[in-house]
Amino acid sequence: MIKKITLAVIAVLMVLLSVFQVFSATIYIVDGYSYNILTNTTIAICGWDNSSPELIIPDQIAGRRVTAIANEALCGNEEITSIDFSNTTQLTTIGYDAFSGCSALQGEIVIPETVTSIGRGAFRSCPLLESADIRAKVSNISEQAFYGCSELTSVKLSDSVTVIEKYAFADCPKLTSVEIPATVETIYKTSFKNDHNLTLGVWYGTAGYDYAVAQNIPFVILDGVKLGDTDGDGCVNINDVTHIQRHLAELESLEGIYLHVADANQDGTLDISDATTLQMYLAEYDIPYPIDEIMTQ
Repeated sequence: MIKKITLAVIAVLMVLLSVFQVFSATIYIVDGYSYNILTNTTIAICGWDNSSPELIIPDQIAGRRVTAIANEALCGNEEITSIDFSNTTQLTTIGYDAFSGCSALQGEIVIPETVTSIGRGAFRSCPLLESADIRAKVSNISEQAFYGCSELTSVKLSDSVTVIEKYAFADCPKLTSVEIPATVETIYKTSFKNDHNLTLGVWYGTAGYDYAVAQNIPFVILDGVKLGDTDGDGCVNINDVTHIQRHLAELESLEGIYLHVADANQDGTLDISDATTLQMYLAEYDIPYPIDEIMTQ
């Protein structure tokens, strides 16, 4: 009896294994797209015949939904100049190294909101890629996701991002602008390594702000508060001097970003000299501080 049960279990496992192998290993080709079957209704694109330099990711192929770009799907492709995700409505996964080393890929890449996972090195070493609009609802920007994209100048991140992993945007020497959402909790020291022209957009008191300060990266504070505007009314006037004086007299308390902008002479300490600096500004003295301008580093 035990032998019969064992044989039956083995038989079932072999059938399941064979089905899995068909779905995971067999490559089909339709209209130039190579793909693997994931389930009865979903597929993963794993190749393109380069019949056009523009790769348009379809919503469906052969009646099955495109939900993934397979690991290493277009890795090292030298023909693709652009990737259009605008037709996809159910794409959730871009696998590791999916588009790494696409040497002709240029312009902007827009990753749709449906994507919830971008694999390690997905767009690594794409030397002509200029910008990335990551609308994807991903929590992590994976390790080396855009590493070594030498022409990359700007990146937009969705507010779902909480972690920017190691070397995610490292060795991108022309990268000049990245806004770090307030949702980001962790940025690795090497996330932007060797990006010497970078200015970060950060929210005061967030992980992005702390990272920029710690790594000595120039930044703009996205809160939009001006230096010296201690009450946040959009202009610097005598009321702001009064707020500083009242704070020093312990009659009121400046906190958070407003405590930061009250340091008018930017020496790291809030004292009576900051009130004096604002008074001099209001009296139209020539002073070396960017009073009434949006706060930067």
